[in-house]
Amino acid sequence: MDIGEFIVPCIVGVVVLVIALWILGMRRIVELKYADVVVRRSGSTIYSADSTIEGSKGAIYYDIPSWIPIWGCIVKRMPLEIIQIAIKDYDTFAKANARFIITVSVYCRIKSVNIAVQRFSGNNINDFKTGMSAIIVSAIRKTTANYAIEDIISKRKEIGDDIRDEILQDFERWGVDCYRDWE
Repeated sequence: MDIGEFIVPCIVGVVVLVIALWILGMRRIVELKYADVVVRRSGSTIYSADSTIEGSKGAIYYDIPSWIPIWGCIVKRMPLEIIQIAIKDYDTFAKANARFIITVSVYCRIKSVNIAVQRFSGNNINDFKTGMSAIIVSAIRKTTANYAIEDIISKRKEIGDDIRDEILQDFERWGVDCYRDWE
């Protein structure tokens, strides 16, 4: 037996094994607390282990790198658990530019992955929190400017409800549900 007859099949076998392992390495199983939106040339598909997610095609897909023509994809991971977004010691203004400090904790959860993925610019949970924080801060500024500094303590619940109503409108446009806990 010639050495070449032995080496060529071994090399072919190793190459096939490496390709098979590489392909298996691209296999993704989405955890229950996430929805992965996979964008391919043909469109986007949602994958999640949570069967309540509208439009989900299951929990398993192949994350083929985007640099591979035709089959490549881009993945955007959306969190499905309830997330706390805390705005601590935020310096805001009441009527007549009186300053005071407020702390707000908002609990939110994505309710519509289709809407959220279109609005959400980032790829991780910190980007999501940053976007939602901006909405919360805007609602705080808009609402607190309607109250006199003397009313801040006595109308705390009313102010909280007004902030929540303002946040709900914006969160709805982002496909997000909101729960709150005012401090």
